[in-house]
Amino acid sequence: MLSINLVPEVKKEQAKLKKINLTVTSMAVVVGGILLVAILMIGSLYGYRAARIAAVEKDTTKIEDELKPYKELEDSVTTLENGLADINRIVNGGRDWTAFFEEIEKATPTDIQFMSFQISGNTISASLKGRDVKSIDRFIKSFSTYEDSEKNLMFANVAVDGYTAADNGQVTFQSKFDVVGAAK
Repeated sequence: MLSINLVPEVKKEQAKLKKINLTVTSMAVVVGGILLVAILMIGSLYGYRAARIAAVEKDTTKIEDELKPYKELEDSVTTLENGLADINRIVNGGRDWTAFFEEIEKATPTDIQFMSFQISGNTISASLKGRDVKSIDRFIKSFSTYEDSEKNLMFANVAVDGYTAADNGQVTFQSKFDVVGAAK
C-alpha cells in the first residue's frame, strides 16, 4: 500500500484561508474606519450647523429687540413717503380736475342736474335730478357713449339705481360709473 502525505495540502489550504481572513478583516477594518470617520464628520457638521443656526437666531432676536423702539418711526417715515408720492403724482401729471369736470359737464344732458358727487378711486357715485323719466335714459346713453377728444370712451359701467318721481314729473336717481379715460 502506498501512503500519501496530505499534510502539505492541508497546510497550503490553511495558509490560503489565513490570507483570505486577513484580507477580509483588513478591508472590514478600513471600511469601518471610513464609515466611522464619515459618521463623525456628518455629526460634527450637524452640530456646527445647529450651533450656527442658534447663534444667528439669537443675533436676530437681539437685533429685533433693538429695533422695536424704531417701529413707530418707521411707520411715520412710510406714511410720509406715501404722502410725498401722492403729492408728486398730483404735481407731476395727476388728473386735471378742471378739464375733468368740463368733460363731465359736456357728457351730462341739459335736463340733468347733479345733486351730489363722490369720487372713490376711479368710481363716481352721484345723486341726480332730471326733468322726467326719459332723462334717466338720456343720462345712461350719454355717459355710456361719451368719448374724449381722442375718441376714447371716458366712462364705463354706467349704472342707475332706482328713481323717485315727484308730482311735477321731476325724477331723482342715483348713478354709479367708472372713469376710464383721462382728461389732462
